[in-house]
Amino acid sequence: MTEARDTNAPVGTARVRRLKQALRSVGLRSTTARLAVLDYFHTRAGAHAHAEVVEALARRAFDRATVYRVLLVLSDAKLLRGTIHADRIRRFELAHPDETSAARDAELVCSSCGATSTLVGARLLLEDEAAAPRALLRREYALRVVIRCDACG
Repeated sequence: MTEARDTNAPVGTARVRRLKQALRSVGLRSTTARLAVLDYFHTRAGAHAHAEVVEALARRAFDRATVYRVLLVLSDAKLLRGTIHADRIRRFELAHPDETSAARDAELVCSSCGATSTLVGARLLLEDEAAAPRALLRREYALRVVIRCDACG
């Protein structure tokens, strides 16, 4: 049986091997769609909406539903992180290797204009750990702070 491969890179390249290893490390098979979507995020910084990924991979002929399912699978496997921004569009980005650490980047979202920025190394301090949901104690969260940006006053 032939394994699906990423046609953007020759089989056996270090990049493809790293992508396949990342998928294997979380128990996922290396399909063409998964490799393409994961490669997309490894070659671009920041968070990207489903539509952006579909557009970028258009020549690969993946349908919108396939790309969305792959985004969800990679997010569930903690290879990607999905967040919903002020414009109510879910965006995905690479999960950081230290995603379980106490300090992480927080997304700042302006409640007026929707502009986003990043606060590096934010920490969440709990007054009463006994009352906190278990996900917080396991450090399974993303910080998103709604503010009024300097431009909006």
